[in-house]
Amino acid sequence: MENPKYELIIEAQDMVGQLYGLLGTATATILIDDKNDHSPEFTKKEFQATVEEGAVGVIVNLTVEDKDDPTTGAWRAAYTIINGNPGQSFEIHTNPQNNEGMLSVVKPLDYEISAFHTLLIKVENEDPLVPDVSYGPSSTATVHITVLDVNEGPVFYPDPMMVTRQENISVGSVLLTVNATDPDSLQHQTIRYSVYKDPAGWLNINPINGTVDTTAVLDRESPFVHNSVYTALFLAIDSDTHALVSLLQNLNKANYQLPIMVTDSGKPPMTNVTDLRVQVCSCKNSKVDCNAAGALHFSLTSVLLISLFSLAFVFKAIVSGALAEKVRNGRCRCALSLTSPLDDMSSRIDDLEKNIADLMTQAGVEELEGENKIPATQKS
Repeated sequence: MENPKYELIIEAQDMVGQLYGLLGTATATILIDDKNDHSPEFTKKEFQATVEEGAVGVIVNLTVEDKDDPTTGAWRAAYTIINGNPGQSFEIHTNPQNNEGMLSVVKPLDYEISAFHTLLIKVENEDPLVPDVSYGPSSTATVHITVLDVNEGPVFYPDPMMVTRQENISVGSVLLTVNATDPDSLQHQTIRYSVYKDPAGWLNINPINGTVDTTAVLDRESPFVHNSVYTALFLAIDSDTHALVSLLQNLNKANYQLPIMVTDSGKPPMTNVTDLRVQVCSCKNSKVDCNAAGALHFSLTSVLLISLFSLAFVFKAIVSGALAEKVRNGRCRCALSLTSPLDDMSSRIDDLEKNIADLMTQAGVEELEGENKIPATQKS
């Protein structure tokens, strides 16, 4: 926008303006510079914003009006948080296209610490106001921020954990007790533990109290031991979401695939679909035989045990199961092996392994080579 201007034509005539005098003309152009004589004003006194805990980014745009020239510093706005930001969790910047204030979360918020925040925001111009104009009450606004609770995975402490034991200690010896806490303290969830990576199959963990003991003799010369260090990984699982399904009929020895649909209670409800693979094995002479299970079968009538858990660090939902073999009174009891090919699970597990490997490296511990995904056989 060009500055407003006025053009004046000026005449000069000799002979005191008599008709027989000579006449001359000139043009005078007068440019009007804008002065900051209008303060910016918020379009409303209060703004509302909602953000999930742990998230960062812009959460609300604050709008103002200013009657000065939009091409000048008399119009451009500068925003300041003057109250309610002691932890410096919020920042506000001006959008140069529309002069709006973009309020952002720059440090993740914690619902369990505070579910609500109130900020007082002030707006000024880049250029100073003229002496007879000042900023009024409309140049400040209040922003009410609601933090939404998000289910968070349990956190181990310390992590990683280091223990030192002699090889060849007796089977069943207690090595340590792991401890994980759930950041979602207001949800009163329970935590269960399980083995995620145990390459040599030496360890068992109590799902309730986290006590880790041995199921086999520890061998320092094992190929799974590097520099006298054996690495194992454990999971802490909270009880945020679960579903119980039971088996209604016996199944023949075979592989089955069952489509599973999960729907939450949100508004609107969200749905996810996955295929549950089931391997049914025979039991002979107290031994489980899964060989030659046969071709893949599709079954919509079999009802199976499914659990949906929130996994620490990486997962929010995973369909899981276990293959259990127990010998009681000389008889073998066989359960089902349930797995679910959630496409993004593998990449998230890889990320988890990389993060833990980095932690182990920092602690001076070498990561084991080779793959050992979540085993199908675990003690519960």
